[in-house]
Amino acid sequence: MKSYSLLLPPDAQVRATMQKLLDAVRHARYQQCVSQSELAEAASMPQSVIARLESGKSNPTLKTLLTVVAALGLELQLVDASS
Repeated sequence: MKSYSLLLPPDAQVRATMQKLLDAVRHARYQQCVSQSELAEAASMPQSVIARLESGKSNPTLKTLLTVVAALGLELQLVDASS
């Protein structure tokens, strides 16, 4: 199995990457015609968490992101950025 070292990019790049991820979650929700309330129910969390997540007004944990993504029937994947 490969071993990876984690090199974090500058804060601005981390924020931009997180925003892209959150935008993708919102886009997936729109594509599936799911309301924030419906997504929140499927993810077993308050609708306000979904609203804050989508607005970028929160710094979600990986657990929260994975829960929301799974509730949409999706998964997060690591992709080799060099290819």
